[in-house]
Amino acid sequence: MAHKQSYEISMPDVAPSMAVSTKSLVDKESKKKFSIEFWWKITITLAVIIIAGFMIYKAVEDNNKNSSTKTNLSSVSNEQKTNTDEESTEGSILDCRAGSIVDSQATFTYQPYNSDKLYTTQGLEFSFEGIKKKLGDDSGITELPGAHYYYNIPRCEIGGKVQLDKEPIIRGPIVFAVDEQCTKAHYFSKGWKEYSSARNINCSAHGKEVTSVEESECLEGSIRNSNSSFVYLPHGASKTYRASGVEFSFEMIAKKIKLGSRLTKLDKLIASTSKVHYYYNIPRCKIGGGIQLYKEPIIRGPLIFAVDEQCSKTYYFNEGKGWRQYISARDITCLSHGKTRCFKDSLEDSYSTFSYVSSSISKRVNATGIQYNFTKLVEKLEHLTTDFNLTKIPELPSSQGKDASYYLNLHRCYNGGPHDLGATPPIGGASIFAINDDCTKVYYLSSSSYQWKSYVSAASIKCFNRQI
Repeated sequence: MAHKQSYEISMPDVAPSMAVSTKSLVDKESKKKFSIEFWWKITITLAVIIIAGFMIYKAVEDNNKNSSTKTNLSSVSNEQKTNTDEESTEGSILDCRAGSIVDSQATFTYQPYNSDKLYTTQGLEFSFEGIKKKLGDDSGITELPGAHYYYNIPRCEIGGKVQLDKEPIIRGPIVFAVDEQCTKAHYFSKGWKEYSSARNINCSAHGKEVTSVEESECLEGSIRNSNSSFVYLPHGASKTYRASGVEFSFEMIAKKIKLGSRLTKLDKLIASTSKVHYYYNIPRCKIGGGIQLYKEPIIRGPLIFAVDEQCSKTYYFNEGKGWRQYISARDITCLSHGKTRCFKDSLEDSYSTFSYVSSSISKRVNATGIQYNFTKLVEKLEHLTTDFNLTKIPELPSSQGKDASYYLNLHRCYNGGPHDLGATPPIGGASIFAINDDCTKVYYLSSSSYQWKSYVSAASIKCFNRQI
């Protein structure tokens, strides 16, 4: 009790200072508690905002992926006026070929609704389950009974999108299907639809009987010792390829590829040539007529092609549209016509030049000849002109020139045989001519009398490295 009394007695003396101290302590504790609670609330709020934002981002991204995958399946046809097959795509750039069926690919040519050009689409074959895996399970793609499914490898390799603004042009459906007979191509857009413009459909593993063909069978009926090749850039390719073929008559070419009356001749006037030469792609023939893009050796190029007499232009045949010139063709070679043919079997480094006055244009024209022995020169004429009966062509009589030399008119040979006095410079002179032993007179052969006649107006006659 004494302790309590003492405490009570002393209370009046200490009460004011204790009240102040207690209040200050409470205020400090309250502020501290409020500060901690305030920052916890801010932290929790920010965390909630961040998590919500991330969840919204993921939902939007997943939705875009689903939309993109479904859009990738679409393909434009002449009947469908949308561009969903090409413009809105986002594909995987992982191993595009993983899971594909070995040695099975397909190509076809089609014309998009918004283009006047033809494009070639190519793909590797996958099982239907493999295609679904490539596109995603929610792509919505369905099976097409009896079809083979192909994945557009060039598009896959650039991320699934199309490439229209630079070379190589890459477009076409990201997936397509081809029937068992390899006669119809389909694209997917809310169901499978057939390409009405599809042509030149090639399947390496189904359709036409896929068998190797003996080279002798491919060459049967060909023109002896006549072949051609050229380098070109295919549609959708990033590098050039060399195509080659062996020459056949038009009639034999038509039998080889079994197009019948659908195969038409190349118009000589359109090609600006005196003669058209037709070639059959032997490497393609040997693998059954198809192409081979995904294993060595790469085999492609037109199954048939045409070359002008000058061996300066090449053409491919497009069924329904006729012959079209290869704009990208270069390094064209021809064994039996054109510039290469002009020198074949000639006497090495032996030539002559002269000029004469052409009665047709009343101007002096220059002519250049490559020396041949007489027999070889007559053989050359068979490919250049039909003006002569080759069995009647005589040698230059010794009275006109002993040890005469014989020449093939080089520029007329380059021109395919005929002269062209309207060209710059004019192409003139006889197809063949002879020069006497001392290189002072030039003779041409008359097609009516088969007699050698002298160029009266010949001047500036020169002989180089002549061989007698």
